[in-house]
Amino acid sequence: VRTCVVLKPHRLLKASSLDVKLQLDGSRGRQTKALLARYHIHRRLLCTDTYGRVITVERREVSVLEPAEMLVTTNVTGNPAETPVDRCCLATLSKFSLSFEAFGLTMNATTNRHLVAWGKHNCAILLLSSSGVLDAEGELGLELALDAASESNCIKQVTWLPEVSAGTLVVSTLTFIKIFDVCGATPLTPTHSYVLSYEASHIQNVAFVPANTEGVTGVTG
Repeated sequence: VRTCVVLKPHRLLKASSLDVKLQLDGSRGRQTKALLARYHIHRRLLCTDTYGRVITVERREVSVLEPAEMLVTTNVTGNPAETPVDRCCLATLSKFSLSFEAFGLTMNATTNRHLVAWGKHNCAILLLSSSGVLDAEGELGLELALDAASESNCIKQVTWLPEVSAGTLVVSTLTFIKIFDVCGATPLTPTHSYVLSYEASHIQNVAFVPANTEGVTGVTG
């Protein structure tokens, strides 16, 4: 006997409801678009924590969304909730305005507290409470020493390394790599740094291979 089971989605979300995009209008926007394409920088404008909350960033505004509406099986009339949910139906738990335009977000899945946003030359830590509210203390800028007017160097990649410790964060630029311990005594100061020796080369990708209890970093240029 062969049985075919058709699985239906529990709830639908309207197409493009969470389609977060960069604003690339004007001459400055065209320069940003060219920079991203030239150095193959991947944008990450949406992430989640382990509680299922959705975090987005649009230009400078970070929003924490609660997708609980997606779990409701009936609407207010008691009928099956077959109508797709729009983004406006998702509760906004908190918002925060950054001091720079962000290219990406990444959440620390180990602590569920440290959210990192980064842009062209800036990288900052935002603290998230257990209820999904962003800390009023604001953004904590990491010490990168990047020239804001420079077009020859920018942030390439930001990665958490939970295998090393709960707060290990690696920020890779085109010419150097800095490692931070955001749960340590000096979270904004790098604990390790690596500078590319060849001025004419750029870092294209970074791979991390754990060796026993110490991490070994591999860099490709």
